[in-house]
Amino acid sequence: MNCKQEKYGYLLLIEDNKGKRIMQLTESVYSLGRSRQRTILIDAKQVSRYHATLVRKKNPKTNYYNFFIVDGDLKGNKSTNGLLVNGIYKASHQLKHGDVVYLGYHSTYGEKTQLKYFQFLIETVQQLVQSGPEIKESTISKIMARKESYKDTMIA
Repeated sequence: MNCKQEKYGYLLLIEDNKGKRIMQLTESVYSLGRSRQRTILIDAKQVSRYHATLVRKKNPKTNYYNFFIVDGDLKGNKSTNGLLVNGIYKASHQLKHGDVVYLGYHSTYGEKTQLKYFQFLIETVQQLVQSGPEIKESTISKIMARKESYKDTMIA
């Protein structure tokens, strides 16, 4: 993804057995799961080895990119315990700023693996990334608490 041509940047807050971490999404496709072959490794028993896929697609109406999350892989293989997006089970979903996704929510393990998705103006994402190797959730919360934060996010 060429950030100079992009208006928005994308962040994913991952909460699993390793704790919380935030990563910038810059690639077109990410695979999520317990397998070490995944591009985003999730440390949780209730998460399948190949649990979900993130795909970046351009919206022809807005000419901006959006990320979609798909249960399982792109070959049609579904995860064992599914995706819960904003409280609703989904096979796929176009992610919007602030969406919360649980991976394997109804498993017998009782663990909760959560993803939070954020879209900010690319300048804000670049500032967050430059502020240090680990973007803090509290910094994102401060941005979202500002009255003018609606100007900084993509509402689509």
